[in-house]
Amino acid sequence: MNEFNNIKSKIFHCVIFIDIPHLLRIPIDPQLNTLIIEQFNQYIVQEENNNDFDKIQTMIDMITQLLNDLKNSKDIFLQQSSKSFVETCLHCTIESSILQWIPSEIRCENYVPLNIHLVRLRSTLQEQKVNLKEKTIILWQEYTNLQEETHSLPYSHLHDRLYNVEIDDTSDQSVPSSPPIINQFDFFRIHVRSLFKLQIKQIPSSSLTFFQELNQYQMEERTEILLPTKAYKFTINYPDGGTGFLTKVEKVKERLRKIFDDHRYNREQYVLIDKNEISVDSDSTQITCLDYRIVERKDLITIQFQFRQSTKEYFTISTNRIATIIKHFININQPIDMTVDTYLYFYDDYGVSIEDVTVDDLYGNKEKPIVIIVKEKTSFDDMECEINLRNDKNFQQTIFFDSTTTWQQIELRLKRSSVDDYAFLLQKQNIILDKSKSINSVVDSTQSDTIIDVINQQLIISVVLSYEDKNQNLQSFQIYENYHIVGK
Repeated sequence: MNEFNNIKSKIFHCVIFIDIPHLLRIPIDPQLNTLIIEQFNQYIVQEENNNDFDKIQTMIDMITQLLNDLKNSKDIFLQQSSKSFVETCLHCTIESSILQWIPSEIRCENYVPLNIHLVRLRSTLQEQKVNLKEKTIILWQEYTNLQEETHSLPYSHLHDRLYNVEIDDTSDQSVPSSPPIINQFDFFRIHVRSLFKLQIKQIPSSSLTFFQELNQYQMEERTEILLPTKAYKFTINYPDGGTGFLTKVEKVKERLRKIFDDHRYNREQYVLIDKNEISVDSDSTQITCLDYRIVERKDLITIQFQFRQSTKEYFTISTNRIATIIKHFININQPIDMTVDTYLYFYDDYGVSIEDVTVDDLYGNKEKPIVIIVKEKTSFDDMECEINLRNDKNFQQTIFFDSTTTWQQIELRLKRSSVDDYAFLLQKQNIILDKSKSINSVVDSTQSDTIIDVINQQLIISVVLSYEDKNQNLQSFQIYENYHIVGK
């Protein structure tokens, strides 16, 4: 346990001074290091341990002031890295009685180790103060068990612990670019403005009405009704008229080409669509219906189906129904190797379950095609995530996502009507979610609904924790106390 605490202590101090140049991180000479520990213990720790609460608090304030002065002058210490630390403090007009107990041989390059001594010293005094007031000591290892109790602390008790930045739950936050040194024992829960709340629960994919319709359609048998050698009456409607003709199926393509030639329709400008209002190539497409019409190509919208390792493109008009396009795709592309309990499910590029709306309803960007992701699911992985989204302006919306959708996709979906970048906070554990992870990484089907707070990404900072040969990327609030990161 002691070794584990030592590791956490090292990581904690590395995070506090994460932005300090390496030139200021040189270890103190062992003999000088021993001397400074003895000096601090003799003249501060033991001297102040006299049951005088005000005296202890005065020394804590003095240490905090010195730490902040050193932080504000770190650029000067960097320039004077080989000079005496105490002399450089005097040059920077940093006045503190604590300097008298720092050996003059210690140099500016020992900036970080010396700061660590001061932080530890302050923590020791802070513990004495809490003991003196006979309050419950919240130790590092106990903190995570007291999350709910600290959450109930009144805001007035938290204000001075937020780097002198007042956090208003109803307005934007102002966060300093480089917070001052923090007290190790000032535990609290940060309150930030939630832009949206997401209430998430898992449901079977087959419970969605449109998917039920498509699943039923996939089970139906469809037979070819047009025989190649049999004559049928075909109807062609085009911009300046229409015609009907009786011919065999095998002769239809020739008649269609003749219509284009007779009316001098430019094939780059005009295109043939069938009764499903999907474009057909009169030269290569199999004839499957009796009614066609000619429209301008500029009025068509591209639909891209991404299935397995291939992409299928279709062109249709904006008033067509998505269900019609999907059923057309199923007719042509349903794999013959699909098992009886496997069905095709359809999602947009945000991972949202497709609904039976018009093509125009899905056509958000006129410059890009509509992308539909096709997935194969069985009864074993037949799960969706129902997300109820709401904000403090009484806006509510229910969206169904594939359970493998990532938080990055959800962020892009939310950003369709905003330019803000979002972060996602798992409310129960107070954890910032990794956007590369999927929804089902935090949803437990055996538990009650999962609640996620959507917050402004600007409140978040990425931190890399390094210890020996190991690195770990974490995200935290910019105003969060750094030891809380490693305490997770």
